[in-house]
Amino acid sequence: MSLADVLARLGLTRLPFGGVPPAAALTGAYATRVSECLRELRAGQVSTVLVSGPRDAGHRAILVALLERLARDGDLSVWFDDYPADGPAFLQALLNGWGLEIEEGMRDDLKALLELFIGHQSGKGHTAYVALPADREPGRAIGELITWLAGLRFDGRHTVRFLLHGEPAGHLPDCLRGGTPELAQGRGLVHHRAPGLLPSESEYYIHTRLKMAGARHPAELIGMELCRLVGAYAEGEVPLIDRLVLTALDMAAADDQAGSLVVRQRHVEAAAARLGLELRSEAVTAESVPSDASAEPERASLVFSAGAEVTHEVELVQPRMVMGRDGDCDISLDSRFISRFQCLFMQTRRGWYVLDLGSTNGTFVNGRRIREHLLRQGDVISIGRHRIRFVADIAAAGESPAATSDDYLSTEFLVSRGRDIDAGDDATAIRRPDAPHG
Repeated sequence: MSLADVLARLGLTRLPFGGVPPAAALTGAYATRVSECLRELRAGQVSTVLVSGPRDAGHRAILVALLERLARDGDLSVWFDDYPADGPAFLQALLNGWGLEIEEGMRDDLKALLELFIGHQSGKGHTAYVALPADREPGRAIGELITWLAGLRFDGRHTVRFLLHGEPAGHLPDCLRGGTPELAQGRGLVHHRAPGLLPSESEYYIHTRLKMAGARHPAELIGMELCRLVGAYAEGEVPLIDRLVLTALDMAAADDQAGSLVVRQRHVEAAAARLGLELRSEAVTAESVPSDASAEPERASLVFSAGAEVTHEVELVQPRMVMGRDGDCDISLDSRFISRFQCLFMQTRRGWYVLDLGSTNGTFVNGRRIREHLLRQGDVISIGRHRIRFVADIAAAGESPAATSDDYLSTEFLVSRGRDIDAGDDATAIRRPDAPHG
């Protein structure tokens, strides 16, 4: 029996994998790690950031939505999946994307209008972001315009910042890799590889995509352990996870003539062998801790208490630690009031985050239910009947700045909505709410 027949019998309306994954299938932890790639760019520490990775890996939709959020806060953002035909078309796309609907114009006129508009917005404290494809060649005319944009300044500071996305096609042109005086200025380009999914995130991703396709009980199709095995074989790369699960599902359908569908370990291993994938002993994903090996990581611990009495303390000794009821968790708690995989503690360059992993009863910080939260000294985390105080070694790590709503790019909105993010046009206009029209 074919896979399509079995899926139809199970009520799945379509193949559950393939194409760009919807943001709702990705966890807040993954979205937060992607958002960290833009930290230096948003802070103005660099002029250009390259986030490389396959287009269908999920990070692209997150980056689009993050720029969209910046636009809602008043900045200017426009996204290109390909370069327009010529220089005037490129300038016109920028103006249209930033809210000025210009139908046509001469190159010099468009440049003058663009410079005036960017300068005006910079005077109001807004920044212009341009997302460009790293796997495309801009051409000489557009390359000259990119260099010109990179040289625009207001009060001595650069006003346009660049996000490059996709796998670089050979060597990046000078105008995109900081090889020109206009782009370099001691800042140049920072390259981030799009992160992969953690094992627990692979489970969440696979089961969520099955649910979106109509599966009522996705864990009965492929269990938690096998989801994590898939993630290990694919090293957390979303396109490989998709291919591996589809291949395993196809093998499971052919293996069971009764019309049922259960993926077993032999199916995953056979599918991995067909795709040429092997298990590796090293970590599945890149660490989120600072890349500067000389930097002293922030030491932190979780202090558990019952009433006024401290019961025990757990030190956060790894950059990512999962807490839950399951025995495989890094911090395992024997309680029926928490989920098997309750929350993730993750160290980033900004400090420690706690991220809820879709738990049933929720994760609370200082009495407020959260999906993600940047922890500060003394924060109280409540899960089930457990009360946990976050304690950071401030003396070793240095005093952290006060947390504000603008301190990092929150990604809660990404994983809480169920619609795909449309980033498929050659130029996606990401406008400010008050952008003028006509």
